[in-house]
Amino acid sequence: ETTGTLIIKKQLDGTAPDAGLFSFTLKRTSAPEGAEVFTDRTASNTAAGSVYFGTITYKKAGTYIYTVEENDTTGCFLDSRTVTITQAVEDDGTNKLAVTSTAYVWNDGSTENGRATFYNYSKRQIELKAEKTLIGAALTDGAFTFTADCISKPAGAASIPAQTKTNAGQNITFNNIDVTMLGDYVFEVKETAGSTSGMTCSKVVYTVTVTVEQASADTEPTITY
Repeated sequence: ETTGTLIIKKQLDGTAPDAGLFSFTLKRTSAPEGAEVFTDRTASNTAAGSVYFGTITYKKAGTYIYTVEENDTTGCFLDSRTVTITQAVEDDGTNKLAVTSTAYVWNDGSTENGRATFYNYSKRQIELKAEKTLIGAALTDGAFTFTADCISKPAGAASIPAQTKTNAGQNITFNNIDVTMLGDYVFEVKETAGSTSGMTCSKVVYTVTVTVEQASADTEPTITY
């Protein structure tokens, strides 16, 4: 009989997060025939960014395979990768078992030596702005009303309420929109019919596509318009 440990690392915005902010689930997917039953484990990060799944007891030699996934966390981008951890348990030749190797392989095929690190980044904000031009008269603040409505978003993303704003001079500025999922966010921006005598409302509807993307799990998300 011998014991082994499985430890992963966690970073938020490039540094260790507050203790207990993130949780992870460890599952065993393969073991030698006759190995003891393993129950899924959940563990949270320490203030140093380490995640300990406790001691695992081995009573049979062979290869043990586990997966670790991050549980959903609101308020930041989820690291949706899965890491597969393989531990080899061997007889040292004296009828004693020992863990001889631990290997980490991500679901994209990449490997990591020593310990796998999950990365998260804080929410990002979409900024929607527009301009108003009035022909033939002076433009006064609050004279015109505009709406921004999200008509498409990534699957699973939080709902985004429609916004209504009036102009400040030529400028129309909508409230910043918090996002924590990668993908395309599509908005329709238009002017609503007013009641000012002699004014004609613009019928143009603008479609704005905002893309939130990430080059790799350990790089910050970026926003393009």
